[in-house]
Amino acid sequence: MALVETTFQNAYQALDKVLLGRNIFISKFVNLYGCSIDDDCKIGSFVEIQKDVIIGKKCKICTNIVLCSGVTIGSECFIGNGTIFINDKYPRSTNLLGSLETFPDWQDRFVRTVVGNNVSIGSNCTILGGISIGNHAVIGAGSVVTKNVPAGEVWAGNPAKKLYDVSYLLKREEEKIKSALLTKVARYLRYYFLRCFE
Repeated sequence: MALVETTFQNAYQALDKVLLGRNIFISKFVNLYGCSIDDDCKIGSFVEIQKDVIIGKKCKICTNIVLCSGVTIGSECFIGNGTIFINDKYPRSTNLLGSLETFPDWQDRFVRTVVGNNVSIGSNCTILGGISIGNHAVIGAGSVVTKNVPAGEVWAGNPAKKLYDVSYLLKREEEKIKSALLTKVARYLRYYFLRCFE
């Protein structure tokens, strides 16, 4: 499906030259400009998505998030509340002449960030610029990511470090599901047998 350019503003939302796919939910109190959001995404309240940001299909961008210029997010990603992406290696307020910096002043410090597909980033993370987060990676809440995260790994901390592979989490979840299923089956059988002998 082709993306459609949209410009819209009211008291609650500002969208300026945003490319939108189908079935997009955008909450109130958002500021989106010059970005691209593919099909079936949800954008929470108090979110700013700046120019040149690309968001893939079926992503959930929670509340209080800043996706600064130069961020690319793959499909089926979760970005938790309060997560901030940074695109300037050495941010400054003023240039050498004492004037407020504009893009030409800091364009040589500008860095891009790439987030792969099926990535989950917990709440209140800081993602420094110039890194990539591989497919199926998980970033724990409150982490400060300072270097590349390989695909399929779970990272957390300040600075974030590898804890284990995602396969470990999947095994734990599989065990929980099996346990819950067995518990339900046992309850059903108990109920069934009790009813049979009434």
